[in-house]
Amino acid sequence: MKKIFKYLSALTLGAFLFASCEINEMPKFNDSDAFVAFGSGSASAAENAGTINVPVTLTSLSGLSATVSVEAVDGTAKAGVNYVLETTSLSFSEGNPTQNVVVKIIDNPGVFSGDISFQLKIGNPGDVKVGSENVCSITINDLDHPLTSILGTYTATAVSYFNGPSKFTVTFKKDPSDPYKVWIDNFLGDASWAGDDMLVYGNVDKDVTTITVPFGQMSEYKYGGTTSVEFMGVDAALNGYSAGEGNWTITIKDGGKNLAVDYGVWAYIAGAGSINVLLPDWTMVKD
Repeated sequence: MKKIFKYLSALTLGAFLFASCEINEMPKFNDSDAFVAFGSGSASAAENAGTINVPVTLTSLSGLSATVSVEAVDGTAKAGVNYVLETTSLSFSEGNPTQNVVVKIIDNPGVFSGDISFQLKIGNPGDVKVGSENVCSITINDLDHPLTSILGTYTATAVSYFNGPSKFTVTFKKDPSDPYKVWIDNFLGDASWAGDDMLVYGNVDKDVTTITVPFGQMSEYKYGGTTSVEFMGVDAALNGYSAGEGNWTITIKDGGKNLAVDYGVWAYIAGAGSINVLLPDWTMVKD
């Protein structure tokens, strides 16, 4: 009886597996599904990049031949002023499924425009389809930003009230609309876990010699989903200064290679306690 049961079980299992294979059969792809698409929906290049190539691929099983058109649509970047579209059509064939849209980026040295962008679009695909990535946004990164000398990463050296001597990375980022406003990431040296939600801002003077960072800024990060981190100034006597009570002054030295911070930083969550306290007079060296 046990042998019969075992045999019937094996047959049942085999039938089940056979049925399962039919039910879960892999979907078939044929050339009626062939499509053309950009490799990515976005790309960027520095304004002095010269000529850039933006790849487009025809995905098919049998290596279809196809021709598509390419057009550029102005945004904040203007054709003939900021870029020139040098490819207006692409032809694909067996063995050459990927082609490049060639764009010449026009450098305008000494002219601050901020980062600007335009779009590339695929059209007229003929017998093939256009994929979901049929538009690619191109950003041209401006190299004439007035704060270029201080943007980027610095290695900070400070003394933590809790942990003693400390080294950490601080990153200065430009503001998308105000060229003399800068955003500072990891200003307190212990916030990598919160990402960009722990930024503070500073205002840079027109001569790019000092950054003024108001005390009492509140993080976008919410402890427990409800409470922000407050960034307070700290003096040598460990007195804390909140919103409206002053500013950090960051002195820019050696053309942005070295920065000096006068007050310390006290990062505090109301009802939870301090994250970190950095003592006054700490420095940063550009990486």
